[in-house]
Amino acid sequence: MPKFEELLVLKAHLSASVDPASKHHPPLSALQAVAAYHAASPSHVTVEALASTQIGRVVAGFRGEEAGEKYGAPTRDLAKRLVKAWKAVAKAAPAAAPSAALSAAPSAAPSAAPSKSPAPPAAAPARSSNPAPAASAKLEEAASTLRPPLRGKVLKSLNGALVALAGAQAGDGAGMKAISGMAPDAVAAMSLDSAVSIEAALSKAYPGVDKAYTDKARTLLFNLKKNRDLASQVLMEMVSGEELCGMSPTEMATKESLEAARKAQSDVEEARRLDWNDVNADKLNK
Repeated sequence: MPKFEELLVLKAHLSASVDPASKHHPPLSALQAVAAYHAASPSHVTVEALASTQIGRVVAGFRGEEAGEKYGAPTRDLAKRLVKAWKAVAKAAPAAAPSAALSAAPSAAPSAAPSKSPAPPAAAPARSSNPAPAASAKLEEAASTLRPPLRGKVLKSLNGALVALAGAQAGDGAGMKAISGMAPDAVAAMSLDSAVSIEAALSKAYPGVDKAYTDKARTLLFNLKKNRDLASQVLMEMVSGEELCGMSPTEMATKESLEAARKAQSDVEEARRLDWNDVNADKLNK
């Protein structure tokens, strides 16, 4: 039995439901089947399952306003609830421990004499940020259609960053670790789809393709590289390009950054409180 067979079958039914010639149930019924499976077998809907099957990308296609007009508000709303539930699954997944090859460097030999011990196995090479020839051709084709040319450059930067992020998995959460284990062609296709979605949302939000456009593009690239949990959600389409472009720096920040900011704010407030107590000590002691 193929791994995650149930989710793959549900994904196939959901994909087929939009075909007018298909005899499958309409999208709402297919989404209800997905929701019922999630409710009945929540332990089977893991980050690895979501990343490997890419069912989230299909479900996410039904949550927009256009899908709501075409298939009805109940279909749109159910898709939104499913994606929201799967985001929670991704956020709750524990971080993966770094592999032994990456976390433990061999210690230096105490003597200059060559060691007779077998050499440690070489660490697996990180996936290159250069896509495979077929994916590269698709990227060039997509970039060449964008005007002005700056949009094509931004698309390539986004795509290259996402491919590279999916290639290095040490210390990542379960989402990116599952993605990094996928076939390079699949990762390249996911990265290009996500990059196209992000750039389209950028050009829609900043139609002048001016400094505001480039500043936002830099901000997105910076935060995707810093917050790999967010990047994995983007790759799995749990966060759309439009949603990403609408996020504030705080919303894109890592958990560690947010915690550090909260602690810093707490320290400032505590210092102010102590200063106030010192200034008003005489009044307080009366």
